[in-house]
Amino acid sequence: MTSSKGARRFEVILVAAVLAMHAYAALSDAYNLPNAWFSRDDAYYYFKVAQNITEGRGVSFDGINLTNGFHPLWMLICIPVFALARFDLVLPLRVLLILIAVLQAATLVLLFRLLRRALATPIAALAAAYWAFDLGIHYTYYEFGLETPLAAFGLVACLYLASGLEDRKRPEEFRGRAIAILAAAATLTALSRLDLAFFAVALGLWIVVPSKPLRLLLPADLLAFLAATSFAQAAIAGFPEYYAHAGSVVAAAAIAAAIRIPIFFLLRLYAHPRSQGVASLTGRVVLAVTASELILVPVLLIGQRSGLLAGLSRQGILLEALLTFPLVLGLRLCVRLASPSTKVHDAPTPLDRIRTDGWGWLKEGAVFYGVLAGALGIYMAANRVAFGTWLPISAQIKRWWGTQIETIYDGPPRNLFAFFGIGLNSPLDAWQPATNYVAWLSRQLRFALPGGAYRDERDLLAIVLLIAAAFTIVVLRRTVAAPAIARLGLVPLFVGAGLQLQSYTALGYAGYKEWYWLPQRLLLTLLAAVLLHVVLSAVPTFRFGRTVAWSLSIALCVLLGARLWNAIYVKMPYGETPPDQPYMEVLTVLEAKTRPGTIIGMTGGGNVGYFIHDRVIVNMDGLINSEGYFRALREGTAAPYLSQKGVKVIFANPGLLALAPYHGQFAPYLERFDSYYGKALLWLLPERKY
Repeated sequence: MTSSKGARRFEVILVAAVLAMHAYAALSDAYNLPNAWFSRDDAYYYFKVAQNITEGRGVSFDGINLTNGFHPLWMLICIPVFALARFDLVLPLRVLLILIAVLQAATLVLLFRLLRRALATPIAALAAAYWAFDLGIHYTYYEFGLETPLAAFGLVACLYLASGLEDRKRPEEFRGRAIAILAAAATLTALSRLDLAFFAVALGLWIVVPSKPLRLLLPADLLAFLAATSFAQAAIAGFPEYYAHAGSVVAAAAIAAAIRIPIFFLLRLYAHPRSQGVASLTGRVVLAVTASELILVPVLLIGQRSGLLAGLSRQGILLEALLTFPLVLGLRLCVRLASPSTKVHDAPTPLDRIRTDGWGWLKEGAVFYGVLAGALGIYMAANRVAFGTWLPISAQIKRWWGTQIETIYDGPPRNLFAFFGIGLNSPLDAWQPATNYVAWLSRQLRFALPGGAYRDERDLLAIVLLIAAAFTIVVLRRTVAAPAIARLGLVPLFVGAGLQLQSYTALGYAGYKEWYWLPQRLLLTLLAAVLLHVVLSAVPTFRFGRTVAWSLSIALCVLLGARLWNAIYVKMPYGETPPDQPYMEVLTVLEAKTRPGTIIGMTGGGNVGYFIHDRVIVNMDGLINSEGYFRALREGTAAPYLSQKGVKVIFANPGLLALAPYHGQFAPYLERFDSYYGKALLWLLPERKY
């Protein structure tokens, strides 16, 4: 059996297994679909809006308020599926489950083929099977009915297309058609989940600028400047005080990048780090950082005094300067250590490459970013015309929540670990499953740093040790690791994941969800595959080495698949629930306590809004409501706004409505008439009681 035949057979078996498991789940008892599979409220925001669109009620969750609180491409896919809801509410859930399985299968084939380009085929098979069958990945990204299956497909497709372009990097060759196809894929990925626009931008830099040190160092520097600026200001201001002026911090990071990058070019910091000695490189970094700070610090201080950059800490500005030097130097030393020992002293500098190839880069950049910016610009303009706001209202709501000191929703980070997505056992645990190993190693380090007072120090030491171990593996086998890292596109994926994470934590956000961290999970999966490949490449080969490798890989794949199959078999039974059993107990309560046609306000309410009969649910937290309701929430007039829209009943916990972000604004308009498991049924009065 040749390697290519074995690979094709593996693809067929993997796809068949995924489709079979999902088909079994899709055909199980109707009660299972909303309660054991599509169990997250957020998915039903898509489902109900899609249903309303097909039934002529507009782009609206409630048929009253126009909304854009969703990612557009997934909504377009949901619309034809939920046209079936007029016949049966569970039928579109069954169809969507199969559609998600098809998306997952396509993702797995592309992921396997991408990995085969850089790694041994058995390792590629194991990594693809891990993505297919891991319980955490399946539960977080494929069961909820959200946009993540489409986003995962888009990410892998972009990396696959970019990998193909690695063989076509000659400066004289204009790759316009291939660049346009990649740009279209990156654009669709961004429209599948809008925060993946950061990945699209980083991918463009990686592909358009083929000069090896420049395309790695430039995007990494952008991430480093943002991280240094935000970390410095957060460390000085503390939490949550930092978020009162988070916008100024991000603006300061952008100014820092605009000042530093030209200086770094002039001082040859974008030349290959191996083209100069360590002492010379260190001197250039000192000179570049000092020269840029002499310009940057006065600019930031003027911005602070003028109010344009209000809230910037002077101590934070100085700390940022101190942090930038080790970050910039450390990045270049790491590249120096991890790069293969090739002759780079006679290679042209980035400035030379710009002079000779800059026009080609400019043309390809215009194609890539023209497609990306044009499509996103059209999307934003359409939002402005149709909904009165440029961006999805859900994102704006959560940004607003993040400005509150304390809210009933998960707020912005409260420590520097969470600030960088290492919020263990919290919604800001962005680097799963690596953080599980951090937690385990931290516990083992109690012998060196005992007691609860040193928990943060143990966690930090564990992070450093794990990163050092991975980097050591890369350095020791850099001739194997470096080409694989480049071929798989780990640099733009890392930069995109870092920028996406910082877009939440550096600016402030609330209501984080575990499925946000898709690029981080994909990055860690690819990195683990590379490290395994590098380690096994050091093992001497023997006659039956390929057979043994395939056997071990297939055995592990079977174990992973059996584990997922068992979970699906248990949670999606057949014949255990009667056909007339209500999908949710709360539905019978609301339908018994209210009259047909009643408009009911709820915080959340996605699944209730989809399944309830002859009533309308209006979303009160604003995530799937209108720009007008968001404005009313901020102004403290949400109750009269809802009353004018016909809301007569509120189903909520009055205690929660007394807290931020509602701040008790509903209390003067509410009168209780019944209760249900900690929630109250309340009349929404048209006039204040007091």
